[in-house]
Amino acid sequence: ATSTMPSYWDNMSFMEIAFWLLLFFPPATLRMFETTSRKCFIKMEKSELMIEQVNNQIERTQDLIANFFAKTPTKDFLSEGKRVIRSRHYPDTAMIVTDLAGFTAWTSRTSPKDVIKNLSRMFGTMDSLCPDYEVEKVSTVGDCFMGAVFPSEVPIARRASNAAKFSTLVLDTGGELKLRIGVHIGNVTAAFVGNRPPKFDLFS
Repeated sequence: ATSTMPSYWDNMSFMEIAFWLLLFFPPATLRMFETTSRKCFIKMEKSELMIEQVNNQIERTQDLIANFFAKTPTKDFLSEGKRVIRSRHYPDTAMIVTDLAGFTAWTSRTSPKDVIKNLSRMFGTMDSLCPDYEVEKVSTVGDCFMGAVFPSEVPIARRASNAAKFSTLVLDTGGELKLRIGVHIGNVTAAFVGNRPPKFDLFS
């Protein structure tokens, strides 16, 4: 009869098997843990990058919106998040409104090209002066300009003074037409009127 020698593994006790398993599996487990950790780290980096990109996009969108509406109320409206806010009250605000006397009659005898040229010059001068006196342009309609110095840490007396200085400096921008200016200091309400597209306006 042919005798067979017992395998080394056949005679191993439970403790010996456990010993060999412990020698083999820890490196494999560590490698698996390292691989998993690396994948998680990469995913976290991608997530953080995506969040940063979204935040940058939101900031760019807010800046773009602020080019169409006054900065202060735009910031306040956007800070409400998903909540739809149609109006907001602002106390101690210096509101400036201008228009050109005789504008309608003047346009009837002036070419559209010259009308646009004169309005662009006038509003361009106002736009360039606005930052120096904390005036935020709200809107222009035809020959009318509306702006405001909204509440801030600056005292109301200085804000009113800024509105007055701005008004004085733009008096001569009407060209051959007289520029009329009205300044209101007190409570105003900023609101979006209409839906498509909404028009931003101030009411005193």
